[in-house]
Amino acid sequence: MPEAEQETQRPSGPLEVESPIINSPFYTPRLHWRIRKGEPPYKSEGRRHANYYFRVPEHAERGHRRRGEPDLFGAADVGQEEALALVNLLRQRVAAWRQGAITGRAYDGASPVTLELLALWCCEDRMQRLFFAQVEAAETILFLIEAAEPYRKGIPKIPTDEPDADAKAQGFRAFTRYACKMATGTGKTTVMGMLAAWSILNRVATPTDNRFSDTVLIVCPNVTIRERLQELDPARGDLSLYRTRQLVPPHRMEELRRGEVMIANWRRLAKQETGTVNGQSAKVVKTGEPVEVVKNAGKKNETREIKYFESDAAWFKRIRQELGSGRGRAPHWLVFNDEAHHAYRRGDRITDESDLEEDRNLAEKNAREATIWIEGLDRINKLAGGRKKGICFCVDLSATPFYIQGSGNEVGRPFPWIVSDFGLLDAIESGLVKIPQLPSRDATGAAARCMWISIRPSRSTRSRSATRARWWRTRASGSRARHSRLMHILAWRAG
Repeated sequence: MPEAEQETQRPSGPLEVESPIINSPFYTPRLHWRIRKGEPPYKSEGRRHANYYFRVPEHAERGHRRRGEPDLFGAADVGQEEALALVNLLRQRVAAWRQGAITGRAYDGASPVTLELLALWCCEDRMQRLFFAQVEAAETILFLIEAAEPYRKGIPKIPTDEPDADAKAQGFRAFTRYACKMATGTGKTTVMGMLAAWSILNRVATPTDNRFSDTVLIVCPNVTIRERLQELDPARGDLSLYRTRQLVPPHRMEELRRGEVMIANWRRLAKQETGTVNGQSAKVVKTGEPVEVVKNAGKKNETREIKYFESDAAWFKRIRQELGSGRGRAPHWLVFNDEAHHAYRRGDRITDESDLEEDRNLAEKNAREATIWIEGLDRINKLAGGRKKGICFCVDLSATPFYIQGSGNEVGRPFPWIVSDFGLLDAIESGLVKIPQLPSRDATGAAARCMWISIRPSRSTRSRSATRARWWRTRASGSRARHSRLMHILAWRAG
């Protein structure tokens, strides 16, 4: 049996985990909870293998309970466990590269700038230590770009994101994507900062090395996240994440500011309808690219209208002016897709009408967002820096890099370019996220009656609130959480 899966003696007892935290957040996990359906969880030596649970959905519905579906207190169909073979292989190779196991030199092939950054990130005397999940995700990307050949030998070619035949006929090309699967709360923003700094500083040090770029674009789902990500702008100096999280040495900050980090939500990547030319409507002079727009599709009042949108070249010029400062000089871009499960290329799988039902609007929203997002990246890859430049590579960050409803792909399957994985169960075992608990079922209503007596109206508002809080704390401490059953469910949801 592999070392990472050495099993301790299987205990018998209730299906619950009283103390789920068994690893340090700063080191490689040494233990994991082995969870089997219908069996008590038990500690197993080594790190959990990267895997996910795939279940063939009866319908593509999300947020609506299917007929006969058990609730959280009943048995859950967690699906079939399937390995992420590429991730498991890369974990072994990255660990060997880190230790110099093959060539005798740690991080063999890495540039002097990269070695300096790795030493800073891994230093145990830092004021704010970085989590192992963050360091490993960044190390994996660095490994794929810089590692010496002996460490990369035998690693299969990672699938690229291929446009369809129509898009290729328009000059669009495939580009490389690497997905880092990280549970919410493990610090994806910090990983973006680490990799942005690594790319910019290496490009400044070696301007002719096309493995690196000093032009960085971060695409995110909404305006709220966009505003939060502004701390990744090097122009903010000591207020940026690069200094508040000690990602870059102080003497490198001036070099970092020579790069450019653009941040946009996906809506900024949409083409705009052309306005007027010399006072006349675009419809009259027919400027821009014509697009047939269908309104109320499939209904009796369906209408079709020709609208004119800006050309690809005009779109790219506008995006560059709106988002960029012009500091970045690289002929190709490094792109981060934050919450990357929204950024997928539409597949050709036919979805049964009955599968959508009430979730049709959600599926249409997902499809529109993904289409605008991916088409924007396609245009950047086509136009940035000339014919053979474009996107250097994309880094996808998401807790759930799986195809979602309305994608035209097999719902629940992972993106084929996932290269690292630190999932929800790993995060729970390392103490990085709150431990979820399931409440006890109370069919009698006695608990609610007892609570009402404790906070009867005669008491003051402040007193009632304090009593209510004490009541819930007492009840929670007196009832053991159903950790095992919940972790079965989380294993299916998070992979």
